[in-house]
Amino acid sequence: MAQNPFSDPNLGSDLVGAREAPNPFLDPDLGKKPTRSIVHSLGDSAIGAGTGVVQGVKMLSDVAGADNAVSRGLGKAADALTYLESPYRKAQKQERAAKIKTAEASGSTWEEMKAHAGAFADAPIDTTLNALGTAAPTLAAAAIPGLGQAALASRAAQIGVGVAQGVGNIKGSIHEATKQKYLEAGASESEAMQRADAAQAYGGDNLGSIALGGALGGVAGDTGAESAMRRLLGRGVASEAAERAAPGIVRSAVSGAAKEAPMEAVQGGQEWLAGNLALQGEGFDVPTWQGVAGQAALEGLAAAPVGGGFGVADGAQARAQLRADTQARQRTQAAIDSAEALTRQAQDERRAAAVQSAQDAAVVRAGALV
Repeated sequence: MAQNPFSDPNLGSDLVGAREAPNPFLDPDLGKKPTRSIVHSLGDSAIGAGTGVVQGVKMLSDVAGADNAVSRGLGKAADALTYLESPYRKAQKQERAAKIKTAEASGSTWEEMKAHAGAFADAPIDTTLNALGTAAPTLAAAAIPGLGQAALASRAAQIGVGVAQGVGNIKGSIHEATKQKYLEAGASESEAMQRADAAQAYGGDNLGSIALGGALGGVAGDTGAESAMRRLLGRGVASEAAERAAPGIVRSAVSGAAKEAPMEAVQGGQEWLAGNLALQGEGFDVPTWQGVAGQAALEGLAAAPVGGGFGVADGAQARAQLRADTQARQRTQAAIDSAEALTRQAQDERRAAAVQSAQDAAVVRAGALV
């Protein structure tokens, strides 16, 4: 029976420089999927959140051009954070990317949606934290110093940041998609960058997609988690408290998710669609709707927990506000009742004194007559 050559510890030792390297086929971990510890898992989650914040800020800087110095620096920062991910998470992403590519090649919208949604299922916490980090600039706009309790100013700030992020997001998406496609087609780095810069320019053919991205960003900045953030900071309308406090925790979570997820899904789909349209404009044969539904599904799933969390917090604050208002009204009513009681008592005492005085006067007059 022939011996398995791969079990020979000296396999390839006759090759120059091979004696220093062990036989890779004897590695007990060969072919095994990487694992990760709890520490690595927490680290990956932190990296997901940090990467999201960097990406959110980069969207703002991309408004001035997707390849400006600030955007390049932020892009490198995001890449540096991603490099720190555990081997497990990196392998997970590579495997998911392969599944998404296969699904998109199949031409099946359902398969695309399943493949993209699987990215959320692979790492729901990491993906949610990344989505929250991306929204951080818009959420933070509600707390800009100087706006005080002005609900209108806070709302305007969030809408403005939302518009800017929406514009920058589409410009960045078009730039990245165009650059990668040209590199895959064999273009040089400089040529690919030149074509990508032109594709994302305001004066180019993709202004419509960029404008739509800004409009959607503005709507997103005024709804869902962003509007809940304003109320949590005390910049909502007091009359809304009763409506927000009515549902319990579960209903508040469902309501918050329902307000946040659809808008994020629309934005995610439009981002992918903008890239496809830009590539078509460059002459590449790319199906218009390829990957659009899948990206929309992923963005919606990632946003749902964020919206649900803010919905629960918003409802809890509203219930606390209602309790405080109710107690204040009760205290006020008690004070009024007490004052009225004291007033009535004083009036009764004055009337009794008057009656007694009249009686005493009558007795004196009667005694005088006698």
